[in-house]
Amino acid sequence: MTGAEENLADLEGKLFEIPEPKFVQLVGFLEKNLERGGDTTPLRLLLAKMRPRMVQVRPPRRNTVKRQFCRPFEELLYNTKSLVPVDGRIPRNAIDPIYKLFEEESDKTDLGAMELELSGMSIDDPLCDALGSKIWAEAAVNLRSVMVRSQRDSLSKRDMIDKLKGEHIYKALGDIVDILEIADIVQSMRKQLPPRPIQTLSTGVIKIIGEHMEKATRFAAKKAETLLLVAMGCLEKPWEIMEALEKLALEQKKAIDPTLSALAVRALVTGAEQRLETMRLDLEGGDYKPDSETLARQIADLAKTMLGAKSAVQSSGQGKGLDRQLDRARKSLRDMVTINILNGADQSIVSNLLLSDAGAFVTGGAGMGSWDLPPDEQKLREAEQRAVALRLCARYAEELGLGGEAEEKLSVLQEQLTSLTTNMIESMHGRFLSTKQRNSAEANLYASVRLVELLAGPDVANNLRLKGVEALEA
Repeated sequence: MTGAEENLADLEGKLFEIPEPKFVQLVGFLEKNLERGGDTTPLRLLLAKMRPRMVQVRPPRRNTVKRQFCRPFEELLYNTKSLVPVDGRIPRNAIDPIYKLFEEESDKTDLGAMELELSGMSIDDPLCDALGSKIWAEAAVNLRSVMVRSQRDSLSKRDMIDKLKGEHIYKALGDIVDILEIADIVQSMRKQLPPRPIQTLSTGVIKIIGEHMEKATRFAAKKAETLLLVAMGCLEKPWEIMEALEKLALEQKKAIDPTLSALAVRALVTGAEQRLETMRLDLEGGDYKPDSETLARQIADLAKTMLGAKSAVQSSGQGKGLDRQLDRARKSLRDMVTINILNGADQSIVSNLLLSDAGAFVTGGAGMGSWDLPPDEQKLREAEQRAVALRLCARYAEELGLGGEAEEKLSVLQEQLTSLTTNMIESMHGRFLSTKQRNSAEANLYASVRLVELLAGPDVANNLRLKGVEALEA
């Protein structure tokens, strides 16, 4: 791993610790530097890692024509290295080539005037929506014209695919045009819905989605499908869209539209596959590798998504094809967990604890000098990350077919760390410690107890902590 990659890995773990005002300033600084040109790859990679916090904080973003262009489909954007198109999703790397295409087809003077006007306007300004509507309408017309011209013959289509650097970008062009054509309806729905990700699919939320799907259908029969995908992107649990479709059909006293349900479950399944493929490419490519805790949280979230998708497939009655896709993805995820989290987790946690100065206590030490050093924070941080990853893994291991293996590894490790910490506490009894040595011993005690808490729970850890404090005071 390069120095830059290590910095990125370190930053990702601290993103939620940065004070909100500083985080907002950092986002603004990075976006301003993106506009200066040159090699912006490091900046884009950094912003990609910051997006989970950006979703939470929602810092004010630089108001540009390009940002307005992307607003109608921002819920569907995702980061990936894969070249495989995904139903209902738009890769972020499609934005630049498609926006460039829009610029080529538009009046430069008009774009420049809108750019200038937007620069002094808040994203929440009602006038901003008016300008956005103009941009969306112009982009929809111009890019639809490009699509039509590219489809005249196979040579024209191939030329356009080459210009956009891939079939997945060409597919994204069609998806973006579909959304831009109903961008005003999308924006109306977004304004009426709660802030995303929407955690509760209430009756009110379902009603808003249903009303806007009807508006989209009046625009064009197929546009309800487009709006449905945007609505799914707004939900914390997108598989709950099946519940929304069922309730809407019941309210309208008709059968659920099989086209919409098929689209929804296909988007869920291919979306889960895409996330798995992106994680695999990240792990194998070497460009960036998250720490074990971050990876475990990503995998846990993906496992939950797969369970939701499986439930949606079963309730939709879409057949065994999608079930088989999900089973293949589940097996791939199981292998990823085994290789990256389960294998060597116990040895890693124990060895990192022993490599910190805490090892001097739990193994008997080599004299009084070993009590002078506090624990190695880096080694203990690595041990904590592996411990959290293992505990998370045990929660969803059953669904992945790893229940027995994960539980056994967790149980053995709980016993090992409890025993090591107990030995540490016993070694403290009856020893004279200077103030410095006492502080060091106490720091190592709490570091070890913290690992026990992560793996065995607070009750066991607190019991050890009380015994340790008693030993120090004896």
